[in-house]
Amino acid sequence: MNPSLFLATLCLGIASAAPQFDRSLDAQWYEWKATHRRLYGVNEEEWRRAVWEKNMKMIELHNREYSQRKHGFTMAMNAFGDMTNEEFRQVMNGFQNQKHKKGKMFREPLFAQIPSSVDWRQKGYVTPVKNQDRCSGKLANLFH
Repeated sequence: MNPSLFLATLCLGIASAAPQFDRSLDAQWYEWKATHRRLYGVNEEEWRRAVWEKNMKMIELHNREYSQRKHGFTMAMNAFGDMTNEEFRQVMNGFQNQKHKKGKMFREPLFAQIPSSVDWRQKGYVTPVKNQDRCSGKLANLFH
């Protein structure tokens, strides 16, 4: 095969494989990145933009269907917009159930006057719900 034909074919293949972004979303993309303080390396920027656009289009479709009464809620872009479903699950669903260790089990004293429930909010022991973000990453950053 002619080397220049091979090179031209290779370049055409690479160009067609590069993601084609919706340029009408450029301003929203840059605003989203600024709002959520996202900085990417050269190689990662295109990938994250493609994931973000896919999520944005899914949100727009869902909200159009909401206006047709197909759903009972709307969706909006948030800080996780550049993540795939798998990445989101790995970051946010990290709960690992620990099996109970063998040992003594607590037994309620026979004549104890223990209420069946306690509203800890009324006692001032519960704080409002907070966005914990990627708490494990933030804690790790404190120690570097």
